[in-house]
Amino acid sequence: MDPEASARYRVRVLFLGSRTAPSWAPWGRDIVAAVGRSHDISIVDPARPMVDQVADATVDVIVDNLMQASPALAEAAAGHVRLWQLGSVGYDKIDVASLGRHGVPVANCPGSSSARGLAEHALTLAMLVLRRFDELQAAVAASTLVAPIGRQLVGRTLLLIGFGASARALATRASAMGMRVVAVQRRGADPVLQQHYGLDRLAGMDALDELLGRAEVVSLHIPYEAATRHILDRRRLWLLPPGSVVVNVARGGLIDEVALADAIRAGRISGAGLDVVEGEPAGPGHPMWHMERVILTPHIAGATEATSRRRARFAAHNISRVAAGLAPLCLIPARG
Repeated sequence: MDPEASARYRVRVLFLGSRTAPSWAPWGRDIVAAVGRSHDISIVDPARPMVDQVADATVDVIVDNLMQASPALAEAAAGHVRLWQLGSVGYDKIDVASLGRHGVPVANCPGSSSARGLAEHALTLAMLVLRRFDELQAAVAASTLVAPIGRQLVGRTLLLIGFGASARALATRASAMGMRVVAVQRRGADPVLQQHYGLDRLAGMDALDELLGRAEVVSLHIPYEAATRHILDRRRLWLLPPGSVVVNVARGGLIDEVALADAIRAGRISGAGLDVVEGEPAGPGHPMWHMERVILTPHIAGATEATSRRRARFAAHNISRVAAGLAPLCLIPARG
């Protein structure tokens, strides 16, 4: 049965978002439009306590675009909310444990929804650092021509830490640019996947130190959790060959950014392209703030108009599955 085929399966959805928030267009607008085609959706009223609105027994589904999950909201949702649907892929800022303890299923959006945007942005950051973009801007301001000279991607080795949807999309694009691509993943070596994506090597995480010694560009594509915090620490950063570039479009806490700044200042690493930083947004006290040979962007890598539409369609489809009595997709395992 197609869960979207019949208007009989309608549920009431409460959208945790705001028309005045910077994220409304396109994120909130697209979700409200997509879900509203099949279900009754209302936007949380900022003039009323959010906990009272979530506690309304007629609310079947919450769509959370504000990362609002908390123990109080989880308790309010218990017993009647059949799905807490996130508008994002990442959920490290969501209190999944509280929702789990109260029996509220939580789903995120699939990594494939933003994979292409993340891959394009990661490749762009690598190119900007290799071509010394910050110095090029200074040269333009000084009316200097034909300097400084940068480096190309072709022939360089790219190491992907993690090999999910965004890393696979990047591998395809990097290979087309003439790069050699190697990767590590928690599931271990996979010769079939390696051959399919034309990788020089796809290994387990135990090969990370070895492959860092070959990497001229490193790009991070793993979730942030206790086991992956500062996976690129001071020791590992110094395993990289001199002149390497670090790219991060995943989560800021994956890198020891003080150690990264030290490595760049020392000339060991030629630069970094960071869409995410630890404790974002970056301010004047951040190690990466106004640092030479560092390109910063505001956590925007996966945020494209196409990504917004894909996530909105997924959220609407997942809600329709729940309405039809089917299990939602992309459920996040309850911990705690």
